[in-house]
Amino acid sequence: MNPNSIPLEIDTQARRIVVINTAFLGDLVLTISFISVLKQKFPQAKIILVCKKGIGDFFLKLKMVDEIQEVQKGSAQDYALVVRNLNQVMNDFVFCIHRSFRSYLFSIRIKTVVRVGYRLGFNFFGYDYRVPRDLLLPEPLRILQLLALIDGRFAVFFAKESKIRNFNFKEADQHMVEVPAWAQFPRVAIPPLGSSGRAELVESVKHKVGDEKHIAVFPGSVWNTKRWPLESFAQLVDHLRQLNYKVLLMGGAGEEIYGDEIVKRVGAGEGVVNLIGKSSVWESILVLNQCDLVVANDSASAHLAALLGKKILVFFGPTVLHFGYRPWGNFVYVLENEALACRPCGSHGHHECPIKTHECMKSIHVSSVLNKVQQLAK
Repeated sequence: MNPNSIPLEIDTQARRIVVINTAFLGDLVLTISFISVLKQKFPQAKIILVCKKGIGDFFLKLKMVDEIQEVQKGSAQDYALVVRNLNQVMNDFVFCIHRSFRSYLFSIRIKTVVRVGYRLGFNFFGYDYRVPRDLLLPEPLRILQLLALIDGRFAVFFAKESKIRNFNFKEADQHMVEVPAWAQFPRVAIPPLGSSGRAELVESVKHKVGDEKHIAVFPGSVWNTKRWPLESFAQLVDHLRQLNYKVLLMGGAGEEIYGDEIVKRVGAGEGVVNLIGKSSVWESILVLNQCDLVVANDSASAHLAALLGKKILVFFGPTVLHFGYRPWGNFVYVLENEALACRPCGSHGHHECPIKTHECMKSIHVSSVLNKVQQLAK
């Protein structure tokens, strides 16, 4: 991102800035554009990220923030410890991105000169600046609204630039419109897998041979209804292997059942590597950086792939694009059934389809996905 493209009142006085986002990994990734612009406005400040336990380490490894403080959801002891850590000295700014009541109570316990957040029904005191959350904007731009509150030059620029296009729009070829240059994820330098990954992980993802294409497939999601059917994933993987693509099955701890079932259906052998549950977030980033294409449900994996500038094919089912949670990249393609009257069925996915059909995902056919994968993997 070019700093000169964004009019900011540069502040060299601020020394400590706390950013709070204790949401899931995908939501945390969408905070990155905000942090990138924040660093441009406050070039000398130490930026401290408060996030959910176990998912923030890659922010440090990529030098996006200077410190992380992690909390376990529901642990009053964790929150109290972080408050003590942060209150050893006065902070200059606290930006509360997460919109829960717990995060609000947590944020007002932190000593700071200025506190900034969204305007919510329960936070009518304790914040110096509050902004209504513009639901027409994609989430990264909604977060950037918080910075516009405290910078007049950026506020004017943001009000104009954020309305230039509908950044939740999908073109006829399923390609999402490109994100604005000034709000893109920063370019990140990813070290080679061999220099940072475990030996067994490196061995399982060997260097490419000739023109071999590596395709990462993420069959999991926190929400059951956001998952494309497992049998569809298995059929896709089988077709891809027969077409001589190398398929890397990927996902986090607790999702091992999906990889095991796919391997059971397609059979073990060359062309398919099951890494689900076998790598940390950071190791997943290192592996993803080796891939040519990512196929995923609407989940954190797609957002991580966008951070790396990868081509992404993502499935949307119970939720829709205008909710604002598209992967924030320029090579994003979305497959969905736009003809269903039951979509969307909620602001998030469900553990079970409300009308018991799960048609939104079942109607995305393997043949359509395979055709798109071949087109994008060229």
